[in-house]
Amino acid sequence: MRAVVLDAEGEPQLAEIETPAEPTLRVLACGLCGSDVEKIGRAAAGAVLGHEVVAQRPDGRRVVPIHHLPCGGCERCLAGHESTCEAFAAATIVPGGFAEAIAETAAVDLPDAVDDTVGTYVEPLACVLRGAERLPAGRVAIVGHGFVGRLFAAVLTARGDDVFAL
Repeated sequence: MRAVVLDAEGEPQLAEIETPAEPTLRVLACGLCGSDVEKIGRAAAGAVLGHEVVAQRPDGRRVVPIHHLPCGGCERCLAGHESTCEAFAAATIVPGGFAEAIAETAAVDLPDAVDDTVGTYVEPLACVLRGAERLPAGRVAIVGHGFVGRLFAAVLTARGDDVFAL
């Protein structure tokens, strides 16, 4: 199958790679995260990036794969910090969302009303919602108005906060 793979210099190249063992999910869309951009030029040769994925199961259902599953039992999880779980050794989206297919993994169904491109926002929006839960309501300043900053502004405005974004 085809995938965007980082070469020996860490640059993205279109290449043929081995298809994961069955069952697989067909990748329909994948967002480019800031963490992906940071890995260009740094990640190991052969790496396939991409974790903001919308994929299709063999039965036709569209899903958003979960790229890290917390263990629920380590010190970080028990403290409510599942996103920094000690068991996060590797992502579960294999080889990565910038491939034509990925290995079957835990996923949530994507409603039919949500198109594939918008579905790639599920992962970053989940991060923003988790962060917003921890912020007291009221007046909020957002420094940096890139994609995640804009998501924060939308979520906090919808919550009723007075938002000032720089």
